[in-house]
Amino acid sequence: MVFTIVFVMVSSPYSQGADLSAPIIVLPISDPLDDAVESYKVVVQVTDDSQVDWVMLRYRTIGDGGEFETLPMTMDRGEGVYSAMIPKSQLKRPGIEYFIEAKDAANNVSQEPFPDQARQIYYANAEEKETPKSNKWWWIAGGALAAGLIATLAQRNDGNESSSASLIIEAPVPSGGESAK
Repeated sequence: MVFTIVFVMVSSPYSQGADLSAPIIVLPISDPLDDAVESYKVVVQVTDDSQVDWVMLRYRTIGDGGEFETLPMTMDRGEGVYSAMIPKSQLKRPGIEYFIEAKDAANNVSQEPFPDQARQIYYANAEEKETPKSNKWWWIAGGALAAGLIATLAQRNDGNESSSASLIIEAPVPSGGESAK
């Protein structure tokens, strides 16, 4: 009896180690914007299991809601570190939001973060939004009510009917307001 062994070679892009993974983008912690700078440098690290074809910075002013501007990022310091400079003329208050897009030689594309969750960088000296004073007084009133409730419950739980509890709350009058009469 004779056995014949036949080997069949099947060609497939998957069997030849095709690149199926998109580039990996790592965003470092960013410094806040500053009025004194002439431009803002965005630096990222992009790696891929084959070859990175291009890296783009997509940015716009926070709250703008319009299209993202695009700047090509260039290799900076080697080892997959890329950077781009946003000119001062494009740096408007309250700040910028951006994401990075990268494509490899096999046309795999990745974005970090996603455009609808773009990273936001504010000016370091941006004015904080002040909480309306009426909201502060609601918190003070709520705290006083809670303290009174605790004092009442403590009085009931000690079992002594003749004991008394008192609560004194002192709070400043809001600036620009009149004192209560």
